[in-house]
Amino acid sequence: MIVIDKVSKRFPGKIKDLEVLQEIDIIIETGQLVSIVGPTGSGKTTLLKLICGIDEKLHSGSISVDGILISNYQGADIGYLPQNLALAKWLTVEENVAFVLRRPIFGLSKKQIKDKVSSLLEQFDLHHFRDHYVDQLSGGMRQKVALARLIATKPKILLMDEPFSSLDGITRFHLNDKLLRMWESYKPTIIFVTHDIDEAVFLSTKVVVFSHRPAVIKEVFKIDLPYPRRQETRFKSNFQDKVEQVWKTIEE
Repeated sequence: MIVIDKVSKRFPGKIKDLEVLQEIDIIIETGQLVSIVGPTGSGKTTLLKLICGIDEKLHSGSISVDGILISNYQGADIGYLPQNLALAKWLTVEENVAFVLRRPIFGLSKKQIKDKVSSLLEQFDLHHFRDHYVDQLSGGMRQKVALARLIATKPKILLMDEPFSSLDGITRFHLNDKLLRMWESYKPTIIFVTHDIDEAVFLSTKVVVFSHRPAVIKEVFKIDLPYPRRQETRFKSNFQDKVEQVWKTIEE
């Protein structure tokens, strides 16, 4: 369980500090898929960086996982996918995915790594491109490489920062499905930042709405649509009702 307790964050400025987050309170149960939506610049990315420890400077409040402060939590249990994907251009598809598995903490042999990477490339339809460099791939295929690398070690927590924002609608729908199938297979806790309200409602067990900066939580919506969800879920009236409710809260 992730507990974000009255977290506030400021960035120092030459004349005045920039307050980004203001007493954010969220409890995310183990195995939930939670989306965070809100205006650009409202601190969504900042919150992800605080959770994964990239930024450790809180103005006030605390973040803990299973009762352990995030500063003391094992980083191997948290996977972070930034907006720029952070893929290594000088490595092939296979090498990008294998890179995270080579860490001594996992204790895997070369054969185990190779077998695991082969399975992931099959899962994401990338096996024919294993020897290609990422610059040779389409945007959607790069996203698949980043997803495969993200889940290679099966971290308990996945933090995803607008991972599909640059993709066309069809590719985005396809990767939404891939993400849900992966989540259903081993139920990691996922925090997913997006500006796409349909995407947030389609994926999530709950949607958290941030206000303008400094961000406070305007509303938390429980998304009680049954799983497994498929693309036809988007055309049902109860799905459209939830999307409308979230939109109205953002616009108010």
